[in-house]
This record gives sequence, structure tokens and C-alpha cells, in this order.
Amino acid sequence: MQKWQLELNKILNSNFLEPNPLRQISLNGFVLYGAGAMGKMAMDFLECINKLPLYIVDQQITGYIKGIKIIKPQEIPNKDKTILTFFVCIATLPLNYLYKQLNRLGCVDVRHFYDLSEHLFPQMMSNGWIAKDIQKNELTYILYLLEHDNYSVAHYLQFLWWRLKRKEKIDINYPVLSNKKFFNAPCLPILENNEKFLDGGAHHGKTILSFLEKTDFKYDMIWAFEPDTNNLKILRESINNNIEVYDKALWYTCDRLCFQDNFCYASKLSEDGNFEINSVSIDSLQINPTVIKLHVEGSEYEVLIGAYETIKRSRPIIMVLADHSQDGMFNIPHYLAQFESYNIYFYLHDFCGNSAVYYAIPKERDKIKKAKGVLK
Repeated sequence: MQKWQLELNKILNSNFLEPNPLRQISLNGFVLYGAGAMGKMAMDFLECINKLPLYIVDQQITGYIKGIKIIKPQEIPNKDKTILTFFVCIATLPLNYLYKQLNRLGCVDVRHFYDLSEHLFPQMMSNGWIAKDIQKNELTYILYLLEHDNYSVAHYLQFLWWRLKRKEKIDINYPVLSNKKFFNAPCLPILENNEKFLDGGAHHGKTILSFLEKTDFKYDMIWAFEPDTNNLKILRESINNNIEVYDKALWYTCDRLCFQDNFCYASKLSEDGNFEINSVSIDSLQINPTVIKLHVEGSEYEVLIGAYETIKRSRPIIMVLADHSQDGMFNIPHYLAQFESYNIYFYLHDFCGNSAVYYAIPKERDKIKKAKGVLK
């Protein structure tokens, strides 16, 4: 039996985290720990449901967010440490390390923000999902698919620990690939000077800038899709090269859909969205991208379905987020596996199952990469 098979059995036979992180929040109130990007995003959502924290704790940042004061860890009142619930809004550091930090201060009830979002507004923000009705044979299939790359297997198992049991289990031999997302991923082939990049969920253009750096600004075309009003404005102000920018949403059909706007990188298609936008499928564009990136807040699987002919015809490198819905556990990699002569990789770029990405690399480009010594 393979080592990963033993670990999979261990995961499936393990109990869910106790005490249950989705249990009732303290009636005395709650506090956010972390005032960075995730903390600000958390405040956007909490403001929408009119349920703000008593205060925010951060080691470095000071001031206020939406009128809520930010204090230092050492300023937490002693009486609060045992009666309030503390939610960690950080995904760039190991969760167990952050838990221990707060526990050492005397804070008793410590959980992750994704547990709060799953408890209060799972429809608005789905990142806190916990896998349900998943079959062992499905997980085994994906692990066999990833077996060619030890890093991918280790990260997928870590992903399963979090999504199935809400436990952070880190393999020290295969650390989280922080700051190595998308074009910095170790599996990515060397880019040529004639690449055509389709960026689904372009946000403020960070991934486009990375693409430009990797190609030394020598490329054929960039298509950027960003339906969020504020993100689109910033994107257009920050990117001015040979780029076609669209305010449409990517989907599996050309349609008119509801969209949840003005939540920065958490804006998404949603039945509860605050306005309607046009959607298009990638196949309807009749383009030939050599690289596709999909970061579309839970619609990744549907967008891939609408890209079938394009992928089959153009054989692009594909980079797709896996942490926004349960599709990331089986449906997305299973769909990618149908395309002939692709190698599938899976990397975690943050902790708590966050920034999880599948990389589908055409084998003909994977060979070029290895011949040039990119992977050791």
C-alpha cells in the first residue's frame, strides 16, 4: 500500500475537529485577529449583515476599520480572553501557530474566520466549505492522477485534512508554496514570447503583471475578465499594455446573471447578487489562448465546462483555483483529466486550504520545462 493510501485512510477514519468550529459563537461577542487583506474583507461581509466585531487585534496595523478599533495583542482585556470568540483572519501563516499565539495570551475560544463565514453567510462567501458526500474512490482517483508529483500528493492530502476534518496537518517535507502562485509555481514551463493569456478574474491585474514580467513584455495577447465595478476601474488604471479588458463574467453559457458586486476579490456570481451582468463562455470567444487562469470565486468548474472546445483545440496551460467550492476536491481535476496528454499538479499557496490551485500542463510543454532544468 502506498504511503498516501495510508494517509487517506487515516483522514477518512479520523474524527472531525473537536470542539466543532461551527458551534455557537459566544453570546458576549467576537473579535477578529488580523487587520490585513483578509481582515478587511471580513469586515466588508460583516458590515453587510450588520454583525461587527467588538474590536480587531493586530500586531502591526493600527487605527480603525469601518469604525472598529484595532488594538495590539497585549491590549486584549483579560476578562475578554475567556468569554469572547476570537476569529483568525490570516491565511499566510500556519493556523496552529496562530492558535498557540492566542492561547498563550489566554484566549480560550479561537477559530478561523472561515468558520465564522460558514456559520453566518455561507452563500455570500463559500471559502469555508466543508466537504460532504465525497466518496473514497473519487479521492483515490485524484491521488493517482497526482502521483507523478510528490509535492502535489502531499498538498492534496493537506487539503483533504482541512476540508474533510477541519484539521491543519502540514508535511514539513513539502511546505506551503507561499509567494509561488500561478506564474511563480515550480511546475510552470518557461513562457515563450508569443503567449496568449486569458485571465478569468483579473481583479487588480497582479497576475497580469506577473505574466508580463515572465515574458519580458513579449507576448501576443491578453484577455482580462473582471466584472466587479471597483476592481475593473483599478484594473484599467493599472494595466495599459496590449490588453483587451471585459466587464463580463465567464460562465458555461452566454447569459444574464446576478452578481455580488463590490466585495473586492470576493465578488462573484450569486443568485443573491445585487445587480445583473452579462456572461460569456470561453468557447464563444473563438480565441486560442496558450495560458488560462481561472480565479472566479466558485464558478471555476462551470467556466471550464464552457471552455471544452477551446482547451481541446488550443491545449493551453491551465491554472484554476480549487478552494472556493467542493468542485475543487474532485470535479475540477476529474474534468481536466479528460484532456489527452496533460500532467496535473496541485499546490497550496496559503494555509487552511486557501489559495489551492490545480495546474494542468500539456505534456509537450512539460517536457520542454524538464529539459531546461526548471524542476529538479
